[in-house]
Amino acid sequence: MMDYPLDFSTVASYVGAANVSQKLLAAVQAGDSPDVITHTEATSALRFLDVLEDVDDLQKQIIKDFGEPYKATKSEANIDGKWWSVQHFSRAGGYFFRENTFKAAGIDPRKDLSDFDKLRDALVKASDPAKESWGWGMTANRSGDGETIVKNHVLLWGGQLTDETGQVVVLNKDPFREYAVAGLTWLKDTYTDPKYAKILPTGVNSWTDPSNNEAYLAGKIFFSNNAGTMYAKAVVDKNAVADDTYLMLPPKGMGAGGRVLAGGGAAKRWFVIKGSKNREAAEQLIRYMHSADVQKEMFKISNGYVYPAYAWGWDEPELTSSPAASHVTDGWKQYLNHESGYTGGGYYPASPVPWVTSLESSNFWTDMFGEVLGGKSPADAVKSAHDRAVRVAKEFGFKGE
Repeated sequence: MMDYPLDFSTVASYVGAANVSQKLLAAVQAGDSPDVITHTEATSALRFLDVLEDVDDLQKQIIKDFGEPYKATKSEANIDGKWWSVQHFSRAGGYFFRENTFKAAGIDPRKDLSDFDKLRDALVKASDPAKESWGWGMTANRSGDGETIVKNHVLLWGGQLTDETGQVVVLNKDPFREYAVAGLTWLKDTYTDPKYAKILPTGVNSWTDPSNNEAYLAGKIFFSNNAGTMYAKAVVDKNAVADDTYLMLPPKGMGAGGRVLAGGGAAKRWFVIKGSKNREAAEQLIRYMHSADVQKEMFKISNGYVYPAYAWGWDEPELTSSPAASHVTDGWKQYLNHESGYTGGGYYPASPVPWVTSLESSNFWTDMFGEVLGGKSPADAVKSAHDRAVRVAKEFGFKGE
């Protein structure tokens, strides 16, 4: 150990619900920035704010030691040919299911849930409200989870918010308009058509982010989209639902544009902050946290949640001999290696762009779908959302249209 004196006085400034990007920008402008921070914040957003030092040499050295990072990292963290964050580990997340609940209804969840129509039909068959067992454990309420669900039902149906350049909004342009309307219509039917009422947990559209976790861990829902924290909590607490929980790729969206998008958007990264007064110490800390011993310890204490960000690590016994990790590892590998390289951001298929990050931080997707639930036609809601996106893109200096 280098025996550096550590100053933790700034830590309290970066916890809680406030926007970490705004805090970093204020600190950099005041000349009082932290040296280094680890976070899941989008690299592109922090780079746009000009609060980062490039870490190109350091990231390349770590790649030399541990192999290539997973596919989606390059579009997310390598900007204009340089690395602006160091990838630490990937965090499993996606569509989780309880296998035995499906099997009891005569359904093989590994074969019979390949698209969203098949999924919804299976949930109807397996749900039993009389036993407080519901299938559609996902909300479209204003929340992080709600944003993900609505966004998925636009993108998986073939819709797009932006073109490949990230400059132009295409949500309400052909053919993406048709696909977005189809996705929103399908989602509206799921929440409002009486024939699907039995799959909806009580009060699902007043849920906030912790609600589906709580319902899943209580055994009341058996299918949900969530970060791996839900499963990790079950493992740590020795909750019986962990023994029956597995991760699967997203089902395919319906219609002419239907597709599967998967990747490794959930990552923990290290950032060196602009104006760092202790760059050498910051890099040594990052190097230490990437050592094989430290990484293996993370795999061990966070089974089924923390996974490698690089080619190395997948064959280490901390993963291969873990019963908990075995429920997730194969599924998470499919996410990380998926051909789409999807990072989870609404900017797909472009590289990350800050105007989309800003939109999504202000409940763009759930606001659009909220209008549909409020009586506006999906086509009109898509048009309104498109116009809102154009305004924000222009504010950030992009073409918009």
